[in-house]
Amino acid sequence: MPRALFPNPKGFLEAARAHQRDWVAEHLRVILTDPVRVTLPVTAATEGKNFFPAPAVLEAVRSRFPAAFALNPSGRTGSLAADALRSAHIPFNLFAPLRDYLGTPHLARFGALLSSRPLATVSAIGFEFADPRARKALRDNTSFDAFLLAQVADTHKGRYPDIFLGVEVKYTEGPYSWTRKERQRMFARNDAYHRLTVSSGLFTVGGALELRTRHLKQMWRNMLLGVATAAATDGEFIYVHLYPNGNVYQAAACSKFAEHLTPKGREVFRPTTYEGFLDDASEVLPADAFPWIEYLRRRYLVPVAL
Repeated sequence: MPRALFPNPKGFLEAARAHQRDWVAEHLRVILTDPVRVTLPVTAATEGKNFFPAPAVLEAVRSRFPAAFALNPSGRTGSLAADALRSAHIPFNLFAPLRDYLGTPHLARFGALLSSRPLATVSAIGFEFADPRARKALRDNTSFDAFLLAQVADTHKGRYPDIFLGVEVKYTEGPYSWTRKERQRMFARNDAYHRLTVSSGLFTVGGALELRTRHLKQMWRNMLLGVATAAATDGEFIYVHLYPNGNVYQAAACSKFAEHLTPKGREVFRPTTYEGFLDDASEVLPADAFPWIEYLRRRYLVPVAL
């Protein structure tokens, strides 16, 4: 696959680094001592300054990662609490505040825009998750950065089947190298990756030969995790791939990934920009969500000359 198909993400990375350093200085009034990294000082990190200041957000972080704000032997927190550039913390800022709207028509409408499906309600939001049965079927440690469990109104059958929205959140990331075991499995035609690819009906014939590249392999694994989750829960799934508009590498990877999907596969693959996510939130969520939306705009939308 020609390298030119995938723009170098380094330009956006450097723009985002400068933007986050400015945001930390202006918004948090914190002086960064490292000339390159965007690492919060210990006090700011342990106080949760890397997260949107709402109880629901810190509660979600502590619930999923109880040691997130604990000090390690070197007297510092881990990167989740301290690194303001790395994307690990971003799913909590994007989705934990939405827990305040669980069960409401507002969140159902937002979830419908995110999934392009008519939703009756959104009943749960979680983080860093893989159904154990799906993980067993896939035989790896793939997980979604966030998920929404929703119910789709099925007027023909008079019931509300579950639909699982699995979300992958990117910020500055580019391609990932294979691990040794991963590469072996992706190049073994009798592996579960290939068997699920064929049986799902979501991928074009022979698509795995292109999907196993370092540019597309993570999206491939995420889609397969969605397939296994739907089978384990007797429901449906949507794969939401969320990235900022300025990361043209991610846009190119999503476009190339979609080329290897069948019409059925393209229905469940939802590449979405941060900008689109925030525009939809502004449109359908109540006015008390506006401070959170403005926080996200100011913090993560990077002015980049494309």
